[in-house]
Amino acid sequence: MKKAMKKKTFVRSLALISLALSSSTVLAETTLRFGHVLEVSHPLSLQYKQVADEVAEATNGEVKIELFPAGTLGSQSELVEGLSLGTVDITSPGSAFLGSIVPDLSVTSAPYVFRDMDHFASFTQSDVMENLANQYHEETGNHILSVWYYGTRHLTANKPVHTPEDARGMKIRIPDASVYALFPRSIGANPTPIAFSEVYLGLQQGVVDGQENPLSVIQSHRFYEVQDNIVLTGHLIDNMMPVISGFAWDKLSEEQQQAVSDAFLKAAEESIGIIQEEEDTLKTAFIERGINVIEPDTDAFAEAARTYLTSNDMRWDQELFQSIQDIQ
Repeated sequence: MKKAMKKKTFVRSLALISLALSSSTVLAETTLRFGHVLEVSHPLSLQYKQVADEVAEATNGEVKIELFPAGTLGSQSELVEGLSLGTVDITSPGSAFLGSIVPDLSVTSAPYVFRDMDHFASFTQSDVMENLANQYHEETGNHILSVWYYGTRHLTANKPVHTPEDARGMKIRIPDASVYALFPRSIGANPTPIAFSEVYLGLQQGVVDGQENPLSVIQSHRFYEVQDNIVLTGHLIDNMMPVISGFAWDKLSEEQQQAVSDAFLKAAEESIGIIQEEEDTLKTAFIERGINVIEPDTDAFAEAARTYLTSNDMRWDQELFQSIQDIQ
């Protein structure tokens, strides 16, 4: 009888150990909800999938990034807010949206702040960007994981625009972030915030006369179907800054944090080549579709914007603006 009791005790112990091991395995698996506004066909959306795969592989499946594209979890402003509310763990806004929290970040989404791609690439690796990321972390507890090249923003319009004067009085859709209003205002147009998911319909129904976005977005969201003119203003070399919430970050071990960080940094470097390659081909593709692609005098547009950039009314510090200009 004693042997039978010992056997039962042994079996019970094994069951408890098995349950404990099973529970620890479940606890070790972490799912991060990554919400963004890009369509699944956009090149960066495809890179987000690559990041998720690389993180899963590097952590042996312990960290899973679940993707929610095309604004399924909300607009970009709502997703940024969701980091603090816990409704989303990762999102990838432009710095303009983070500027509502840390105003200095807005300057990186101002028109013509970057001279060219080399200037932009140098900025992403600079002490200036590191300091901005630290400011954001201190303010929110969240972490900027990297800086991606989103694309160079251009104007589309329902009429030809060759000079700033041609755009005067137009209603131009902008994202719901105040810094994006600077470009339309500088050329005498009326900035009109519309959610990203509603832009196509707004253009189609004439709610706005134009919008501005990178060529890759004009392609993936088919804005060329409801606009006759693409005006290569090149007014902003724009970014995406993937952010992970402090809550989600603290769930991860140091090794898991490194795996997530490495995957996003690697993708950031790759994003420049991927987007630039597509931009190089899209101009020809749009012309072949019969769309009027206009190459305006960008110096005139840049000069119009410059007055705004150096104004003391801007939300960012003018020394910061100059420090970005000084980056070689």
